[in-house]
Amino acid sequence: MEEGKKSSTMSDVGAWAMNVVSSVGIIMANKHVPLWELLWFSIVANTSIAGMNLSLMLNSVGFYQISKLSMIPVVCVMEWILHSKHYSREVKMAVVVVVCDGVDPS
Repeated sequence: MEEGKKSSTMSDVGAWAMNVVSSVGIIMANKHVPLWELLWFSIVANTSIAGMNLSLMLNSVGFYQISKLSMIPVVCVMEWILHSKHYSREVKMAVVVVVCDGVDPS
């Protein structure tokens, strides 16, 4: 029983540390961004988080996870179309692996 509580505490500490580190990183990165771009980014990020929470509230966890995984190739295609960004073969294969890993064969 004591071992399970210790593992849970370590998990909580790890999650808290990741939250703090990522938040500080975002703040430091945003210090060099012009105000208008920062405002636009904030609106998009908050809308994204609200949409993800709404999706999780209205759908199953499996559907939510599949929709999150599908964002990766969609972003890659959008960057390719909008910004003519090209990806290496390794990146393309990694995206394929991630997408195929999320598909349930049953």
